Amino acid sequence: SGLRQPLDLRQRTVERQQPRGMVHGVLLLALLATEGFAGWTCTRPLARTTSIYRASWYASPVGRRASPVGSLDARDGCELPRTLLLQTAIQAQLSYSVEFKNELMGRWLSSFMGHEHLRVARTGDYGSGAISFRGLDGGLRCSWSDYLRSMLSARPQEYEVRYKVGTADIGHWPKAPDGEEGAPATPKTADGSPAPWADASASRRNNPYLQNAEPVYRIYTEVIEPRRVARSLMQVREQLAGEWAADLRSIALEGEELRSWFCDQQFSSANFDKLCAPPSDIPVGGANDGFIAPDENTDGFIADIAAKGADAPAAAALALIFAIAKSCWSHMDSPFRASNYDLLQRAVTREASLRALRALSGENEATANWLKEQMETRLPVFEKPVRRFEGGHFLVELMAQGPAMRTAPDGSVSIIDPALAVDRLLEERLRIAVEWIAVLQGTADEHGELLRDDLTKQLNAQISTD
Repeated sequence: SGLRQPLDLRQRTVERQQPRGMVHGVLLLALLATEGFAGWTCTRPLARTTSIYRASWYASPVGRRASPVGSLDARDGCELPRTLLLQTAIQAQLSYSVEFKNELMGRWLSSFMGHEHLRVARTGDYGSGAISFRGLDGGLRCSWSDYLRSMLSARPQEYEVRYKVGTADIGHWPKAPDGEEGAPATPKTADGSPAPWADASASRRNNPYLQNAEPVYRIYTEVIEPRRVARSLMQVREQLAGEWAADLRSIALEGEELRSWFCDQQFSSANFDKLCAPPSDIPVGGANDGFIAPDENTDGFIADIAAKGADAPAAAALALIFAIAKSCWSHMDSPFRASNYDLLQRAVTREASLRALRALSGENEATANWLKEQMETRLPVFEKPVRRFEGGHFLVELMAQGPAMRTAPDGSVSIIDPALAVDRLLEERLRIAVEWIAVLQGTADEHGELLRDDLTKQLNAQISTD
């Protein structure tokens, strides 16, 4: 009908019992083997603890990871994929709430332990919405396991929902230009055509009898069971783990593909022109070099072909590599898989850079210092990317650097060898891919352990009360 009902929620407590080279060759073999809803209010039970938790999180060593280059010794690389899995699972679950217009569940989930920044903005009547947070750090306010444990042990919460019947669902419509009055522009479907209910909705808005009629409200109660939500998040994490294991294989091989492309670019102008041409099967367009996909329902990919100047060849090559990986995807993929691919690429590249820096520090100090300078400049962009494939662009930029000499204050001369840094970085990318695939394959077992612990806790509590 095209109607949205503003909600007025009043939470009530539910008191009831809860139910209880050679290196590359070896690594390759291992790799192959393996918006705002005006009109509703919600008393959030975690509103007070959220601010406390957020303050303690940013004061903790884990929360202070804004400069990854300066915190090498405090990192556990294998925890990052687990954390990102839950972060993207929350975004996927919020996407489902947006798609099915379940405002109550979306608001509750985003507010649980203060994760409003992971919200998914509604972009239309159809589709999964648009994610607002794409960073690698700071996505979760606690560890992934503590988040799930807290949700498993939380009590059911009952809400009284009161909504006004007949309110037009225009929250996602384009707003009128500044300084102009009147109704928003006509809503459109995903393909750009006017919504089938747009005329009827406009007629209702202009009907004076309906405008002057007494508003009609409906009230009902709804119970949110955190344990059931936690189980749903675990199912989404397991689906994502399977997708990421496949994507990691593509990302691991991407480095050698980029190096081959870069060498061909240096010596073959014909191949250069070919790679600069946009792939015929990828739609082109969009803002911010195509980083923002226009159709988040299918996570439609827009290649970075719009990039100008020196970035255009690399953008075209990266788009082609991505298109090959994407051709193997299923139509049953999770929401935002293309965005998650980009997130995973940045994460692997960043962690590989940190490991490469550590290895070079004892091998070639001048090259290590040079790599650190490059990382200090580029890695912060990984947290707030403005285009796709920042991880791939970083690799290409390192490959484009030639050797140089650096004179120390004491007069000694050192040689900076970017090719050595790239070699180490690509080797570490392969190692990380193998390690993370193994981590992802254990996702279901980790969930089983959490559920067993939760069941044991329930049984012990029941025994103690008896």
